[in-house]
Amino acid sequence: GAEAVALPIAALDDAFNEFPEAMRGLVQLLLARLSTVVLETLSQYFGLHREFLVESSEPAILGASAAEVAKMSPQEAFSRALGDKSQEESLGSSVVLSSAIVLECQKGEYAIPVHQRASHVLILLEGELYMEFLEPADHGGTSATGGKAAASSPLRVTPGNMVGEISVFLDKPLPLLYRCGSCCRFAALPRQSLHQLLDMQPRICCLRILHIVTAKLAGWLHRVDAALDWIRIEGGRSLYRKGDPMRGFFVVLSGRLLMLEEQLSGDKAQRRVIGSVERGRLCGELDCLRGLSAYSQTVRARRDTEVCRVSPALLHLL
Repeated sequence: GAEAVALPIAALDDAFNEFPEAMRGLVQLLLARLSTVVLETLSQYFGLHREFLVESSEPAILGASAAEVAKMSPQEAFSRALGDKSQEESLGSSVVLSSAIVLECQKGEYAIPVHQRASHVLILLEGELYMEFLEPADHGGTSATGGKAAASSPLRVTPGNMVGEISVFLDKPLPLLYRCGSCCRFAALPRQSLHQLLDMQPRICCLRILHIVTAKLAGWLHRVDAALDWIRIEGGRSLYRKGDPMRGFFVVLSGRLLMLEEQLSGDKAQRRVIGSVERGRLCGELDCLRGLSAYSQTVRARRDTEVCRVSPALLHLL
């Protein structure tokens, strides 16, 4: 069985009004989970790429045609995308938005350098832009950049849509390529300017970014997210022991795990290291795929480690 706590939305509203910085921390945690746990796990171990990313159901700039977007200044584009229509734009946010510039990329270029965190949040003003998934180095065909491009067809990004927001918000590179199919013109807001806006208007900006991100994701992804657990283990503690009930298999996100063989010697159990599992590797997958009811060995964290638990239910869902 399971126990759940039902928290009224009104309670969250009151809490975020009183402590707006909590909203930023919550959204950062949600986006970190999405990028590190959900997207990387699905792409690297289940071969899913385009399946969970869809053409945005709602552009960052609402209620504007492609022709209208093309005529916007960078400041207007970001004011429309990140501003709160119910309130007049403050002088401080206007000053921050004035740092937005026009960025032009030629056909064949990448709007965000590969394997690098985005230096700007971008809004496509005009041009043909395509998003591709960047696979790990030991997968797929090589792209012109030296990375690995997934074999699935690229996804078209239409004018008025935002790219690079997750990378800037989390301050880390993402396995996504944004290739220009023609000369593209972007409104570009520097990373530090977005963080200034988040400091000034955490509630407004965080909700807009979260809304923009979720509009790009397939509707079924929330069910996958519910079947994944993000677990932190202190160094020296066991992830599971031999004979523990089967709970699925694990993807190592950071740190290192040790696989131990246990043997009884008198009244004591002696453990011998028979292998290690590093970042990006799996453990417990053979026991899970064989349908065993319990784990066949003990796995312990060598140092502080983060893992993603993939429940058996996810295998059936996919």
